[in-house]
Amino acid sequence: MMLRSPHAIGLWLPSLLVCGSLFWTWKTAASSTVEIHPRVQTFVGQYCLDCHSAEKEKGDLNLEDLSFALDDTSTAQYWQDVLDVLNLGEMPPENKPQPTLEEMTQVLEDLTHSLLDARKAMADTGGRPVSRRLNRREYSRFVGDLLGVDVDENLLPDDDTYEGFDTVGASLSLTGFHIDRYLQTARDALTKLQPEQPASPIERTDVTHRGGARRIEEAYQKYKQLYESGEIAHPDLDAETYRRITPTNRRTYKQHYLTAKNLYHNFEKFDEGWVIIDPRAGHSVVIDMADKPAGRYLLRTRIAAAGKNQEKGRYLGLQRRSESEDALNGTMAYSHVRGTMAAPEILEIPIETHGFDTNFVMRCRQPEEPESADFEDYIRPFQPTRKITWYEQGVWVDWVEVIGPISPNKNRYAEIFPQGTTPTASEADAYAQSILQRFGQRAFRGQAPDPADISSTLQFYHLAEENGRDFESAVKEAMAYMMISPRFLYAIEPGGEKITQLDARGLANRLALFLWSGVPDAALLATVSDRSILSDEVLTAQVDRMLKHPRAEAFYDNFMDQWLSLHEIESVAFPEEYKKVTLASAKREPVETYKYLMRENLSLINLIRSDFVVVNALLAEFYGLPDVIGNDYRPVPVPGDSIRGGLLGMTAILGMGGDGEKSLPIKRGAFVAAKIIDRHPPSPPPNVPLIKVDGRQSTRALFEAHSDKASCASCHQRFDSFGFALESFDELGLWRDTELLRWKTVVNNDGTEKLVKLKEPTAVPIETHGVLEDGKTPFANYHEMVELLSAQKGDQFTTGMVKGLIKYGIGRPVSFTDTEMIEQLVSESAQNDYRARDLVKAFVLSRAFRSK
Repeated sequence: MMLRSPHAIGLWLPSLLVCGSLFWTWKTAASSTVEIHPRVQTFVGQYCLDCHSAEKEKGDLNLEDLSFALDDTSTAQYWQDVLDVLNLGEMPPENKPQPTLEEMTQVLEDLTHSLLDARKAMADTGGRPVSRRLNRREYSRFVGDLLGVDVDENLLPDDDTYEGFDTVGASLSLTGFHIDRYLQTARDALTKLQPEQPASPIERTDVTHRGGARRIEEAYQKYKQLYESGEIAHPDLDAETYRRITPTNRRTYKQHYLTAKNLYHNFEKFDEGWVIIDPRAGHSVVIDMADKPAGRYLLRTRIAAAGKNQEKGRYLGLQRRSESEDALNGTMAYSHVRGTMAAPEILEIPIETHGFDTNFVMRCRQPEEPESADFEDYIRPFQPTRKITWYEQGVWVDWVEVIGPISPNKNRYAEIFPQGTTPTASEADAYAQSILQRFGQRAFRGQAPDPADISSTLQFYHLAEENGRDFESAVKEAMAYMMISPRFLYAIEPGGEKITQLDARGLANRLALFLWSGVPDAALLATVSDRSILSDEVLTAQVDRMLKHPRAEAFYDNFMDQWLSLHEIESVAFPEEYKKVTLASAKREPVETYKYLMRENLSLINLIRSDFVVVNALLAEFYGLPDVIGNDYRPVPVPGDSIRGGLLGMTAILGMGGDGEKSLPIKRGAFVAAKIIDRHPPSPPPNVPLIKVDGRQSTRALFEAHSDKASCASCHQRFDSFGFALESFDELGLWRDTELLRWKTVVNNDGTEKLVKLKEPTAVPIETHGVLEDGKTPFANYHEMVELLSAQKGDQFTTGMVKGLIKYGIGRPVSFTDTEMIEQLVSESAQNDYRARDLVKAFVLSRAFRSK
């Protein structure tokens, strides 16, 4: 029930709005203004305005209206970008008038000195304020940690992002709608805060009664007898099936007999369990969860590969089915079954229900097999021209048990209500105040609530009582409003106009938010009490400890997802088979690879080129890598000439560079430019038509014709070559040497043209040669390209990584004043072989991370 009190909500809105306005200060005034030397202005007028004026504004840059007074970080950053492209020799374009060596040297020197002066002037105030509200995933995790319950993140509105990151304060607005949804989420979580119940007994379902082996034997004996008797009728077939099968099979039981015989002789003879065969045989095991409350569970099953080649294992697909929808909702995940009939294994699979009638269906299937088939498909495998394989591959299931619901958090009901929930009337107010005092200190991440906070919160408690709530419900209502307080909603308190060092509590909160997307634990809070976290040694030790903790999964998952935009792969229209079988594993590969580099403190260059991949059995099979067993991701060596190893050989990255049906080299090239060499291509000009790959000419020829246009060439020449080199991979990331052309243009008698589909597609070689973004360094193919990138672009790649860490870990855009810090981190990282965990520790030790 919503409390009817506009006044109550109003108590919080003024402070929320004041706090919310802090991070909208996009410009930060410098203590003094630095003027760029007039020689730079002359140079720009002579060599730059032809392309970068108010009239043309190529690359989203208008130098005509750009101030030559470096009085804010935004303007300074524009000039820093100009300096960067001049230093790299990318501008002016080769087809434009070129400055002399003396002119270029002088303008680079003038602009460099001006920017250095501006950076010093802005050092105290440069960088945008980083006070920001918690995003939806952080808020749900904070509330979950605080109460010890599962929180439904779906109750919260989606967050806007800045350059792919949902942690940047400038994009995290706060409206009345947000406050209402945060309040609803807090109330929903509080309803789950109940006294801890004894663990429910484990429910095991023995599947012996399904009679798998006996059913096969019975079918074998039945059809063996009928076949040997010479009977030709089919009394057990309905009319429609009888009509569809071949005349030969209408007259004999032979095919039934052969089917049953092969099943009988290729599976072990056992009296317990159930054999799940390929879905074409219709076999499955159903786990009924209709009477279970919503939540997370652990599905455990004793299981083994059956039939032939047991040592290779099987793939078990788990599908969710809602009884209300009466349909399978697709395969959630595949597990690699490694047990054999001689040594079955206990397989554990996490599952989750959502509060409606749900069950789960276990099916066995090789990834390349279809989901279902008609009766004819049972018969066809036994025709002489078909290879018999499917009946040899099954999974034996002995029993299934479900454990749960399981909460990842510690239930804090007894901690929050240490004296129960039925105080006497004379004790109730004091008890409520003590509860809110303790709860507030935890909710505000270690800082005791002010008396005004407690006084305001108690008003909600009393208002709830007046509305007929009991003591527990009234206190929970007050707690809900405490969880929409600015001191809870905001990640870091504002620090004023000048940059100041975070205190011990603020640093611990930022570190926990960065690595765990949550609140500090007891060990981290202990370093706050004695202020030891402010020392480099203790802070570094905490980073190492926290990265080893299971809660660090939040960092690996969210940072890599947002830095690489991995979530975009979900919107690609892949073939259904890829989506059902490979997609989930593909999306995990970049995350698991980065996690491995962090755990072993290996070089980040392994993300460009590596002699190993981090895969599970399913992904290894997709890549054609032998002898990889199991569901866990692990490093697998690949030879030096392998096409795998590094981001650019991953199916997820390559798949995002296409539309599911064909590859798009410009999209792939833009990824390399943005993520590998930190050269983000500008947005395309307005009204640029989409390029339609129609199969009449090679993809490269089509895109080169587009990129040769004068309005496009200056940008495309920087990254198109990368995409053309990656054309050696198809839309799913599988290797190819040729491209198929399926159409041709035919000129009619009247001069008009029409498309005609070729009877046989024409295979044309894929041309993969190109040059790096400097326009000078050539490569012949994909292998040469990644070797050049890994050997020459370590600094640029690491620079992009550091910029991502700033946006994710500090919660603000990269500022012009960060340049020196970024350069220092990259330089130190290069001297240390770009080691992954060392870079994160150096970032945490930086002045930028430790300041507000």
